Amino acid sequence: MVALGLVMLLNGAIAFGLFLTGFGAVLYKMAKPTTALILKTSSGDVQAFESKNAQVVADTKAAIERAFVIRR
Repeated sequence: MVALGLVMLLNGAIAFGLFLTGFGAVLYKMAKPTTALILKTSSGDVQAFESKNAQVVADTKAAIERAFVIRR
């Protein structure tokens, strides 16, 4: 969509090209949701990490949990 919108902009159909470019950008942004790792502390919640790959966030969470278990 974005590429088609940019081609339309270059060809002179400015309004339609802007529409397609904007619509394509919105679709791209919504295509894959982000997953966040929230750390809960005594002073409140802190977003520590964010990724579009849920497995990376899950692995990071597991690594942090293992570190706390080992420290005890």
